[in-house]
Amino acid sequence: MRCAHCLAEVPSGTTACPKCGGTVFSAGAENVEVEPLRRVVQFFSTPIPFFVKAKLPMVVDGELRFFETEWKLYLARLQLNAPPILIWDRDGYLPGKQEAALHLVEQEDLARILAALPDKKKGELEAILRNEWGVQFGENEDFGQKVASFPIFYQPVPRLRDPSVLKNMDWRGYVERLACPKPGKDPKLVAVHLAKILQPLSMHYAPHSLEVTNSNTGKTRFYDSAGIKIDRATRRAVLGFAKSPKEVFPGTINGTTLPTAFDQIESQDSYELAKYMLDIMETGKALVDSGGVRFVVETGSSFAYLGNPVAKDAKVVEGFKALLNHICANPAMGRRFGIILFDTDLKTIQSNEKMTLKELEDWKRGFTLFRAVEEYAQPKLRQIISTPQVAEWLHKPIQGYREAVCKATEQLDDYNLAAFFESHAEATHRVRGAALHAAIALLLDKIALSEASVNELLELAEELLPTYVRINLDSIATLCQMWDQLRTDQAVAFFENSPDYLKEIVSAVLHHKKHNPEVVSVPLDQIPYEPENKGTYSYFSRCINKLRQRKRINELNESFRNFFGFQIVDNDGNFMVEYFENPKLPEELNLIGKYGVFNHLTDLTISPPSETHPSEAVEAPTKAEEAASSHADQGVLSGEAVKRLKWLNGEKLPTCGDCRFWSAFQCQLHPEWVTVTPVSQACEKFEPKGGS
Repeated sequence: MRCAHCLAEVPSGTTACPKCGGTVFSAGAENVEVEPLRRVVQFFSTPIPFFVKAKLPMVVDGELRFFETEWKLYLARLQLNAPPILIWDRDGYLPGKQEAALHLVEQEDLARILAALPDKKKGELEAILRNEWGVQFGENEDFGQKVASFPIFYQPVPRLRDPSVLKNMDWRGYVERLACPKPGKDPKLVAVHLAKILQPLSMHYAPHSLEVTNSNTGKTRFYDSAGIKIDRATRRAVLGFAKSPKEVFPGTINGTTLPTAFDQIESQDSYELAKYMLDIMETGKALVDSGGVRFVVETGSSFAYLGNPVAKDAKVVEGFKALLNHICANPAMGRRFGIILFDTDLKTIQSNEKMTLKELEDWKRGFTLFRAVEEYAQPKLRQIISTPQVAEWLHKPIQGYREAVCKATEQLDDYNLAAFFESHAEATHRVRGAALHAAIALLLDKIALSEASVNELLELAEELLPTYVRINLDSIATLCQMWDQLRTDQAVAFFENSPDYLKEIVSAVLHHKKHNPEVVSVPLDQIPYEPENKGTYSYFSRCINKLRQRKRINELNESFRNFFGFQIVDNDGNFMVEYFENPKLPEELNLIGKYGVFNHLTDLTISPPSETHPSEAVEAPTKAEEAASSHADQGVLSGEAVKRLKWLNGEKLPTCGDCRFWSAFQCQLHPEWVTVTPVSQACEKFEPKGGS
C-alpha cells in the first residue's frame, strides 16, 4: 500500500499514512482498478532499439511529403546480465526513459508484430530465446505460438490511472519535499533543484545549471533520485560516434528527458566535456559527423555540472576556473546556463539530518507520481510554452541584470572568465525559464486538471524570479571579488617556483615597465639589467640563452600574459617583449636584480652606458667590459672581437679547437702543453680562427 501524499509504503489495512497523514491507496485485488498509479519497472540500462516498423512513404505528385514510423521495438534488461525483454512502443512513452509502466502485449498485437519482423530479425529473436532464455524449438513447432507462450513482449502505458486523485493532495508541499526531502538543505540549493524537477518545456529555455559548492550539501543525491547522475563521462560517449555507416553509436544523452548531472567535474579525466554540446544545449539537437556518416543526436534533458572547489580561501576561484576547463573553454557556454550557483559556505547536512536507506528509497519512488502527472499533462504543457503571452514574458529583459554582470566583471583581468559571465548576461530568457519551470512544477496538479490559468502561472513565476536572479548575481560577484587576490597569489607562486634564469627575465621585463610606463615593446636583450644570481648568470644574456633552449615558449607566454601582462615573441632567436594594459603588476611581487646596469657586452659596442638608478651602485668594469669599451672607443670592432665578446658574453665557451693557434693536434704557442685537447677550455691567449 502507498500514501498519496508522500508515496511512502504503509502497513496493510491503513487508511491514513502514519508519516504524513495522507490518504492511502490499497493495492489489493478489490481496489486494483482505482489504484491511481501503475507499477513502474526500472531498467538496468536505457532500452536499445531492436526494430522500427515504418509506414509507407507519403508521396504527392512524385514528391516525398511524409515518412513516419508506425511503432518501435526495444530490447531492455531489468538486471545486469539478465535475459532481455522486448518492449513494443507505439505511443512514444519509452524513448530515453530508465523506467516505465509495462503491460503485456495482447495476442492479436503480438501476431501483427511477429508478422512484420523481417526474417533476419526473427532469427535474432530466436537466438535471444534460445541463448538467453533457454527456449527449445521443436522441428515443426510454430514460431509465433512458441513466442506467444512466453511473457517477454510488453508495451509501455501511462503511469497515471486516475488524475482525480490530485484533487485531494497537498501538491505544492509534495513538490517542495521532492526538492528538499528533509530539513537541513540550504534554501539556495532547494530553489535550484525546484527548477530542475520538470523536464524542459523547450530546450531554448532549459534551466541548465552550474553548481559549484562545498561538499555534503545534497546536490548529488538530488540527481540520483530525480534523474540521471553520471560519475564518469567522455565527449565521445556523451554525444556519440560511429565506426562506419553501419556501426553508429548515438551518445548516452540521446533520447533522454530526465535532468542529467555530470558529477565531480573537477575529477573528470576528459577536459572540455561539453566542447561539442553548445548546440544541443541550445536547441536539443546536434549533428555528429563520425566514421563516414552523419547522424542527429536529440535530447530533452536539462543538464547540470556539479563540482566542489579544489582550493581554499581566496583560491577557490581557481577551482572554478579549473571546472570551466573541464566543461568547455568556449566563453559562449555562459549563454547556455540559466543558473550559476557558486558558494563555498552553503549549509551542510548534519548527521541527524541525513536520510536513512529507507527514506532514500521512498524519496526516489516519490518522483514516480510527479513523472506520471508530468506525462499526463504533456499536451497542456506544450500548449503553455507556445502561448504568445508566455513567450513574451520569457523574452522580457530582466531590469539591471546585464548591467550588474558587466559591473562585476569590469575589473576582472581574466579574459575567458569575464567573457563567460558576459555571455551569460545575454541568457536572461534562461533565467526566466528557471523561474517558469519551478512555477509549473508547483502548479502541475492544477495544470493536469485544467484548473490553472496562464496568468496564475506567470504571477507565480514572477514571484520566484528574484530568487534565481539573486543566486546568479551573488555567485558572479563573489567570484569576481575573489579573482584579484587569486591572480596575485598565482603570480607570486609562479615567480617563486620558477627557475632562476626565468626569475631574472621576469624581473628585468617588469623593472623595465615600472621605469618606462608608456613602453609597448622592447627587445629583450636591450633591457639594462644585472642579474641577482651573479654566480650562475654573470650576464643577462646568459639568462636569455637559457630561454632559447626552451622548446615551448607559448606555454610560458600564457602564464606571462595572465599573471604579469606581457609576452615574449620569438623571432628566430631574437626575443621581443610586448606589454599589455592588464593585468597590472602585483604589488606583493618582490622583483630581483638591478635595473639600469647594462652588462650585455655586445650591446656596449653600440649603445652608450645607461644611467644608473640613484639607489644602485655600479660595479667596477670587468676585463671583458674594458675590452669592449676599448673597441668602442676606436669606433672599429673586428670580427675576432665580436666572436670573442660573444664567447665572453656566455653564448659559447671557447675551446682550444676554436683557437687559430691550434693545429697538428697541439697548441703552436705552447707545444710543451701535452695534456690539452681540442675540447679543453681556451687560455687567455685565445684568438678565434680566421684572424690575421
